[in-house]
Amino acid sequence: MRILVLLSRVPYPTEKGDKLRAFYQIKELSKNNEIILFALNSERNLSKQKAFAALKPYCHSVFFYDLPWYGIVWNIVLAFCKKQPLQTGFFYNTNAARKLNQRIDEFRPDHIYCQLLRTAEYVKSIPIPKTLDYQDAFSYGVKRRIAKASFFMRPLLKMEFKLMQRYENRVFDEFDNKTIISIPDRELISHPGKENIHIIPNGVDHEFFRPSNAEKHYELVFTGNMAYPPNVDAAYFLVNEVMPRIWKVKPNAKLMLAGGHAKSESKVISIG
Repeated sequence: MRILVLLSRVPYPTEKGDKLRAFYQIKELSKNNEIILFALNSERNLSKQKAFAALKPYCHSVFFYDLPWYGIVWNIVLAFCKKQPLQTGFFYNTNAARKLNQRIDEFRPDHIYCQLLRTAEYVKSIPIPKTLDYQDAFSYGVKRRIAKASFFMRPLLKMEFKLMQRYENRVFDEFDNKTIISIPDRELISHPGKENIHIIPNGVDHEFFRPSNAEKHYELVFTGNMAYPPNVDAAYFLVNEVMPRIWKVKPNAKLMLAGGHAKSESKVISIG
């Protein structure tokens, strides 16, 4: 089968959850399918050569489309006027849509796989079998941020939550298949047909993560993208709420927090 994979970010380097998920899904799907990759890019410091080299072994064709900053601003304004989620506007670009349609006409894929709601707008009306990976309940992720947001950001987040919740439901019926990482996330999708969303959990690369006899320096390791607010909240909770209880029983226990895009100068912080 020929599968066109549409992503909101180039899935390399794999320092973020959506990139990691996409990279290994592409790697696995490529074993029995021909992959056509179309990835949007808003990262200015991305090494496209390294990304291309990492992805080409698994893809028949690789195409990156750079989203210009001025286009992002304009499309966010348009999304607001159309009552669409602002992050949908952030990632939607009419020229990118034109390029994508050219790839679809050229390669005539049997199936289209879209990761995240951010990409749904590009293909929702295309008459080809489609799968949408919700990944998680984006609307609820926005809702969680409202309580901790500043006075000025709170109204914007409340609006985005409502728009995203509506959009999650609106695009549901445009896709033949829907996937999500976990059952709790599926339960947060408010569409009446949410039970039809398939649970596809994140996996583990057993070739890389294998038991070893190396000396262990830490009892606990927390790893994740430290630019993602829920991960930061989880790390703070682990340090301030969980670890004090552990230290009462095991005073010498050591914790390591490791993640890309950490706010500190070091990307690895050890606590013990």
